[in-house]
Amino acid sequence: MLYTNFRDAAGMLEFCEPSSDHPLPPRYLDDDMQPESDPLGIVATSHQTIVVPRCDTAAAFFVEALGGQLFHEGVSSALGVRSAFVLVGEGRGTVVELAEPTADGAARGDLETCGRPILHRTTFLVRDLAAIRDHLVVEGFKVEVDEDGLVVTDPASTVGARFAFTDRDLEDDPRR
Repeated sequence: MLYTNFRDAAGMLEFCEPSSDHPLPPRYLDDDMQPESDPLGIVATSHQTIVVPRCDTAAAFFVEALGGQLFHEGVSSALGVRSAFVLVGEGRGTVVELAEPTADGAARGDLETCGRPILHRTTFLVRDLAAIRDHLVVEGFKVEVDEDGLVVTDPASTVGARFAFTDRDLEDDPRR
């Protein structure tokens, strides 16, 4: 096993040999996972967002050291960040959004509170964003952001975690 340092890798990453001795078997679509029984209508994980002091430096590490593919850069005024999106891993891989705060808000707050890069949220691609909004209200979850095709839960109502839902594919996503 190999662990990275926060300063070098925009977070602590663990590298290890794959093993078939994982305690949980892989999940395959079965009767209890059919779309009509899933109130959230999750299609897939869209991306993981890590808040970093500088997205260009963090993206360079993911590309150069991990063989990732930088495929999109952008700015979100709604979230107050400048981001670099990198695909890492084999097959469908994992998309990591490296988000640099550009304004006051949740991203800047998380980075200042932690003092180093931190996993800020997980974003899921869903079939119907309106259904997500309805479900969150019914279940009593609060919303932190709801604009531009993105709904983000308020971590105060989700045990400190921030979850996001979108019905849009990432721009230039190489997994499509």
